[in-house]
Amino acid sequence: MSAATLPPPSPPICLTRSYKSRGQKGGTVIAEDVHDLQTHRKRLLDPDDYRSVITSCRACGTSRLHALCFRERVLRRGFGKAQEVETVRLYRCALKPCGAVFTVLPAISSLDSFGDSGTPSSRPPLKSSTCPGLPDAAG
Repeated sequence: MSAATLPPPSPPICLTRSYKSRGQKGGTVIAEDVHDLQTHRKRLLDPDDYRSVITSCRACGTSRLHALCFRERVLRRGFGKAQEVETVRLYRCALKPCGAVFTVLPAISSLDSFGDSGTPSSRPPLKSSTCPGLPDAAG
């Protein structure tokens, strides 16, 4: 058999199994109706504004989610341009055995626009402290 007729190798197992099957809980949710920073900052003030984006927990299906905390994310504006830090909101599933954590990002330009600054905060904007029960960025 020649190399031209061999089938392609199997993909790594991490590419064929879903997050849920690997025990992944929570994740990132994009608020498709938020297209500018002014709207995003206004929606941060009321926990129910962004909570409506997550209709139910993806891990257990409950519709009860608690506003957990805020986390600062870096807006990537392209090579050579100044970076800005913006606050995003995190929610936790209300069922204790589940505990899934969801980050809600605005659809400003794309998911790639937000990088993790690794600094959780307790209230907007830009006041650093610890997110209760959330592992730090290094862990």
